[in-house]
Amino acid sequence: PYSDELLFNWAYFIILSELSEQGRAALKEVAPGYERPVVYFKRAFESNPNGVMRAKTFTDIGARWLGRPEMAQAGLEYLGAGVEIHPNSAALQEMLGDFQLRKGEKARAEESYRKAFALDANAGKGASVDEYVARKLSSLPVKTN
Repeated sequence: PYSDELLFNWAYFIILSELSEQGRAALKEVAPGYERPVVYFKRAFESNPNGVMRAKTFTDIGARWLGRPEMAQAGLEYLGAGVEIHPNSAALQEMLGDFQLRKGEKARAEESYRKAFALDANAGKGASVDEYVARKLSSLPVKTN
């Protein structure tokens, strides 16, 4: 119950299982009282903050999911947990904005980009916060349905 890797993998498994009806049914069968993944991610971080729960783990996996539209909802939950655990990570905040934008949540994405810029103005690569946010908001396809 205190293994950071086991807790991380369980949370990750929940996120992926919930992508399909069959996965949700299987989860309810084997672990009917399971909690939201962020709970397990937080326990993993408390167990070993320098292990698998580093901010880079979240950005590495998030980067692989970002180009896959079917992973947008999973990415929101996953990166949202990452931001809760690492609230001072500009990279996580920015990637959360990317997933929010993918889901058509433009106002939330803009807020996330502004937080990322406030955490690290270098995210703008010399641009003002407004220029950075405008560039980010036009950089990814937005869900239209």
